[in-house]
Amino acid sequence: MRINQTQRVILLLLASIVIPITAQAQKIVIGKYQTKETLDKAFIAALRATPLAKFAVKSSDKEQGTIQAVKSSMGKEFGSLFVMIRREEDSVVIEATFTRNPGFIGGGNPEKWAEQFGNELKSELPDLTASVTKRK
Repeated sequence: MRINQTQRVILLLLASIVIPITAQAQKIVIGKYQTKETLDKAFIAALRATPLAKFAVKSSDKEQGTIQAVKSSMGKEFGSLFVMIRREEDSVVIEATFTRNPGFIGGGNPEKWAEQFGNELKSELPDLTASVTKRK
């Protein structure tokens, strides 16, 4: 079976369109949220904000100040969230790492996830300040 030149060009064009879409790199965003509230209140607020930001909590440890959660679609995890809560000088820091796994089309992006998580936190911690950093 021979492929003529027009068919070859069409196949190359299709390959150039499909390959970049399926070869997406992992994306990481770190949200740093600060409040003057207590560690306990910050931990509970982060635990409540996690499902409101459309993540399913897999585990949490109040003693260590950690929460692990995932975003799934059709039984496959396409995103993850790791939250660390700690005291720093006169404030409490909630540091959340949002990771979008490679190879998935759709599902949003970590910057929006960090923004939504921050908005949910702010509803319980009104003095909250936030900064979001992209990591490559």
